[in-house]
Amino acid sequence: MSETHPVRVKPWCKFYLSILCVTNPKAFERCQGRHNAALSRSSGSTIRKSAGVTVCRAFWFSFLLVVVSAGIGCGLGISIRRLYTPGNRQLAEALQIIGTFSLIWATLFVRGWEIQTIGGVTLAERVNQWIYRTLYCFGTALLACSMALT
Repeated sequence: MSETHPVRVKPWCKFYLSILCVTNPKAFERCQGRHNAALSRSSGSTIRKSAGVTVCRAFWFSFLLVVVSAGIGCGLGISIRRLYTPGNRQLAEALQIIGTFSLIWATLFVRGWEIQTIGGVTLAERVNQWIYRTLYCFGTALLACSMALT
């Protein structure tokens, strides 16, 4: 069975494309046209991974993202608590509000069926995932930081 693989995108380019998508959709569409051309050139007949393997990898990758985000947040919170006054309630509450805002924003922002393709490798779909994961990891880190402050 034939499967389309995503074209590799450098980390700095992921950031640029994410910003471009939300600030200048027309320019993003031009980039997506070039990306789609590269995608069609690179697609070929390959062996498809099983759905079980895909779900398993996604499960453990998401677990790793949560653990790393929470670890960074906790480490930052503990560092702030040691450097400054312990139990800074106002800062902890502000971080909780911003973290919660980020998590809810990511949940309401993410697009699914509206932009979904069969291969799931278009630039719009990938940018959608990058922004979603970034907002979620940021929110998780802030909430963990706020808990470590108190």
